Amino acid sequence: MSLLRKNLDTFRTRLGLSFRGVPGEELSFVFTSIDPKDHARQFAFGIKVQEGQTYTVTTCEPPINAVDDLLQSLNKGTIQFSAFVQKMRRQFQHLC
Repeated sequence: MSLLRKNLDTFRTRLGLSFRGVPGEELSFVFTSIDPKDHARQFAFGIKVQEGQTYTVTTCEPPINAVDDLLQSLNKGTIQFSAFVQKMRRQFQHLC
């Protein structure tokens, strides 16, 4: 468990990324340190795994135009989940 905590701390400090469990087996990804004018500003998306290992983005704040394309790539297996999270972060960066 200490290795997991260490990795979570690394995500939090280096990427400004934290995770929140949401009722209904949904996971929320919350980024900070993206907006150079406001490091505390939060960018977040929620994701849920449906039957058949299909992912659904349930929330995205602020909205990202490319979320449907990224989600389609994830569900087709064109990109891995970690790449999906990285690409979502980059899309949030483009909003700043």
